[in-house]
Amino acid sequence: MTSIRTEYYFSKIAIVFASILLLIVLFLFAFVAYFLYSADLKIAACIPFFFFLLFLTILPSFYKRINLFVANTPALILTKDELIDNVNFQTFKWKDIRAI
Repeated sequence: MTSIRTEYYFSKIAIVFASILLLIVLFLFAFVAYFLYSADLKIAACIPFFFFLLFLTILPSFYKRINLFVANTPALILTKDELIDNVNFQTFKWKDIRAI
């Protein structure tokens, strides 16, 4: 019996675009923080701090996707019996999905 297996990989264009966008946001964050500090606006420096917190929440997920992309690991694997989500490290049985 042959096994039917469909794999969906990460898009190279999406990874490159997200990397460029992340670098732009990081440089803008640094520029705004420097500009506010040099203007002696210590209270207004809280704005880049909130952007920094947002950046810290996005970075681990992006790092995980980059590692999976470099290792050439598929993001999703569809088999006859289950759906494997490698990004979130979860496996769903089709019978469980049908039960919903």
